[in-house]
Amino acid sequence: MQVSVNDFLDMQAAGLTQLQALDEMILREGWYDPDLLNAVRSYFGLLQNEHNECEKKISIHAVDLAIGMTLASDVETKDGTLILSKGHYITEMILERIGNFNKLYGIKEPIFVQTP
Repeated sequence: MQVSVNDFLDMQAAGLTQLQALDEMILREGWYDPDLLNAVRSYFGLLQNEHNECEKKISIHAVDLAIGMTLASDVETKDGTLILSKGHYITEMILERIGNFNKLYGIKEPIFVQTP
């Protein structure tokens, strides 16, 4: 089984996106280690949802959260207390709540949010 970062980079140099390159590599059954491809997908924030479609997520700091974002990870204080679970839509009230917890206890960062 071949494990090649060079193939991944070559595909991108040829004009494919990261997601397209990974999809191409997945189609080449037996060529690459599936665990490695999943690790690369995770590293670049490319997640699969329950319909097997890919969603992109980005990492941000708590102070950069904005109304309208959707959490792609849980939000916890630095000591591990769960504030919000992933999937929550950020409203003005939730943004204020996270800001208050951040001032009082600190928030584990980064926080991952889904991109449109």
